[in-house]
Amino acid sequence: MTQPRVIFVIMTYNQAQFVRPAVESALAQDFSPLEILISDDASYDGTWEIIREIADAYEGPHQIRLNRNSKNLSVDHIRHLTNELAGPGFFFLGAGDDVYMPNRVSRLMEIQRETGALAISSAAHKIDASGKRIGEHPPEHIRKLKGDCSIETFIEAKLIPASFGAGLMWHSDLLEIFGPIPDGPRNSDEIMPFRAALLGKAAYTPEALLYWRKHSNNKTLQFRRGANEVATLLLKEREIQNKMANFTSFIHDTMTLEQRTGATPQLANIRTELAMHLITLNSAHKQLRHDLARRGWGVV
Repeated sequence: MTQPRVIFVIMTYNQAQFVRPAVESALAQDFSPLEILISDDASYDGTWEIIREIADAYEGPHQIRLNRNSKNLSVDHIRHLTNELAGPGFFFLGAGDDVYMPNRVSRLMEIQRETGALAISSAAHKIDASGKRIGEHPPEHIRKLKGDCSIETFIEAKLIPASFGAGLMWHSDLLEIFGPIPDGPRNSDEIMPFRAALLGKAAYTPEALLYWRKHSNNKTLQFRRGANEVATLLLKEREIQNKMANFTSFIHDTMTLEQRTGATPQLANIRTELAMHLITLNSAHKQLRHDLARRGWGVV
């Protein structure tokens, strides 16, 4: 039987403090054959040099590919990789500040064979900058979903347990069916699980298969303690804009699937629910703009 192509993608940017254990844990995966694609987003703090040092010294079974962007792509880094560099296969996403269990790939591939899922995510242990355990992911409101990754759960809760990018893997069939990851401030962490759920092929395991590092320079959107009122509102605006872009993409995905499989009442109902939530997000965004304008920031 032909082995599927499996790619572990580690994306890095100015993570010299953390990148060594991240890359070494990717290289320590017990699954084979495995490609390791390490892509640096134009770091300037020594991250790239550490990556090259580790790669040059590696003598294990995995195939290593290195990429360094000539300029910082920020949110478009993942889109650039999956749409232009990596090719077909199963993508295991990783960051240069997290640490991975040696069975992360093998365990999720085992679940994939059992379920046929095209997007799967796992739980994680949260650690701080020093590596100390500080909690678990997912939080309680996601644990209450009990691993349910159905499209019905997504519509009701506006997320599913698989919507966790740090622990996510997905198959390039999701690009083939729905098209490339859209440009702009969208979040593939949610787009790919949604697409899989729409096909009835999303899954989740409560096993913690990585250490998810939380520190002051995380690239994920988060509210920073001590930020002033305007800064907090601007962060909220970024989050809402990101959600609006995602839900616009979700609506487009239902239309794409409809073109491939034909119209169904279920797809029409899903699109209506998504559109209603997008209207709610748009109203919240308008209110934020009013709040910012009252504080002398921007124009209503």
